Parts: sequence; structure tokens; C-alpha cells
Amino acid sequence: MYPRYTFDDTALLEWFLKHGANPNKRCHVRDCNPLSFAVLEGSLEVMKILLENGRSSSQGQLLHYAAMRKTTDSLAVLEYIYNKCLEINASNINKLLDQGSPEYFAMNRRAGLGTPLHYAARAGSLDSVQFLVGKGGNPWILDPYRRTACGWAIYGEQEHVAQYLQSLRNVVPSNPEKQEFNTYILILITISRQHTQTLRRISRECLRIRKYDSNQANEGRIAHNNLFERIEARHQHPDCIVGSSQSPLNTMTGHAPLIQSLW
Repeated sequence: MYPRYTFDDTALLEWFLKHGANPNKRCHVRDCNPLSFAVLEGSLEVMKILLENGRSSSQGQLLHYAAMRKTTDSLAVLEYIYNKCLEINASNINKLLDQGSPEYFAMNRRAGLGTPLHYAARAGSLDSVQFLVGKGGNPWILDPYRRTACGWAIYGEQEHVAQYLQSLRNVVPSNPEKQEFNTYILILITISRQHTQTLRRISRECLRIRKYDSNQANEGRIAHNNLFERIEARHQHPDCIVGSSQSPLNTMTGHAPLIQSLW
């Protein structure tokens, strides 16, 4: 995927193209191409060069990669990509990454796939999140591990984005049962790493609430095991230490605000 290494050198990029490099080359694990990486990391100039050399804006899941962008021009790039192919992007705005390619989706679904709104929320780009919502992005769509965009924002410590998405609960209808499940998932993420038994107890309760069939139950356990691994790398949350007067696990008084804020 040669152009990924030429984003800061347009002359080198043009040299590759002149000498036969294929701008339409697809990655072997998903619908992803040089323009996808340019949308994620490169400049608008690089994107335009690739588009002028045969790269179609209807391929490469560009809206998803634009939403992942963490630079100050993330909104400008997202708007540019969205407007390049309005009809296709409008139909893809609520699709998970790889959802349009069944073979790739089956292969990658356990890696954590989201909609463009999930990725923008995790990146912390409030402008991009608001843009996607304005174009019909649904904040309540669940990823394969049943997490909403708000869940991704909270996990990524993007509180300003999470607050905005929470404010939409009275505007965009959601499913209360799924909200209850997501609350348990988010508690798992934020609770101190020292309390493994507490985490596993909540995990079992989470599975009971959802009443998974055998396949879904196995998938849920895998998701929770992944969460335990992530928790090991995180710092303690001062308001979630079991034994603290403010611990949401000690009293209903403490638990209610957490559920209200995370749902």
C-alpha cells in the first residue's frame, strides 16, 4: 500500500503513480485502499491526487476512515468525502465497517467494528459527530460487542462527545433494553482493575439480562475477556473504587448517577 508512506511528499507520490503504482490496489483483509489511508492520515492535496489518478470515492469505505481522523481538519475532510459521493455515503452512514463485504465482516467482526459515528466519537471530534448525526447517523446502533457510539466516546475518555450523544436520547429514540445492557458494559470498562471478581459478577449478570443463545453467549464472553485485558492497562477511576463512599457499587445513591450518565 505504497502511498501511505508518501503523504508528506506529494512529489514522491506522483513519482510512484507515474511509474505504474496502482492507486486502486485493495488491502487483502478488507475494502481498504491507498485513498482510505490518505483520508485517515493524509492531506486534502494527496486525496485529490489519488482521485485524479483513477481512485473512485465509492470504494474503500472512505466515510469510515474520514471519521477516524484525529487532526484539526477532520471535519473538513469528512465533509469533502461525504459530498464526493452523496448517495453511497448516505446509504453507508449507519453501516459498520466491513458490513458491505460479508466475507470481510465475518473475518474482522471480533476486531471491533463501528459505524462512522462510532469512530468519530472515539476520535473525540465533536464537530464530526454533529455532522454525521445531522446527515442521519444513528447514535444507538450497536457494534458487534453491543456498544453504542456513546460507549466508544466514554471508553476513549471523550467526555464532551459523550455528553452531546447523551443529550440526543430524547431526540433520537433508542431501545431501553439495549441501553441497560450497554450500562453494564460501560461499568465494566470504568471500574478499577483490582476488582476482577466484581467485574466477572457484573459480566455474568450482563449475559443473564440479554438471554443470549449459545453463539451469542460465547461472543459475549469473548467481549468481556477482551475488556478485562484492556482494564489491566488502565488507571483506576477514583469514583469507582469499591469501598469508597462514592463507589457506584456500594449504594443505589452512587449507582444511579453512573447509570444515568453512561446508559
